[in-house]
Amino acid sequence: MIAASNEVLSSVKSQLINTAFTVIDSSSSGNEILRKVTLQLPDIVITDYNLPDMTGLDLAKTVEHLHVCPVIILANQMQS
Repeated sequence: MIAASNEVLSSVKSQLINTAFTVIDSSSSGNEILRKVTLQLPDIVITDYNLPDMTGLDLAKTVEHLHVCPVIILANQMQS
């Protein structure tokens, strides 16, 4: 499952599919991913740091609290 801006989302999704991973869902909203993650129980969530409704860190903390799966946050030097 991927949560990211449209351009990051497209790039990451394409790279994962090209390397034989299955992407079960994607979204540009942290809240939408939180709703989906409890229903779909993905193996991992990959998120951009900048989401329109929360940060990737907020998303990761919530997913961790739910004990669903690990989260990878994509950030640039300015966000670290």
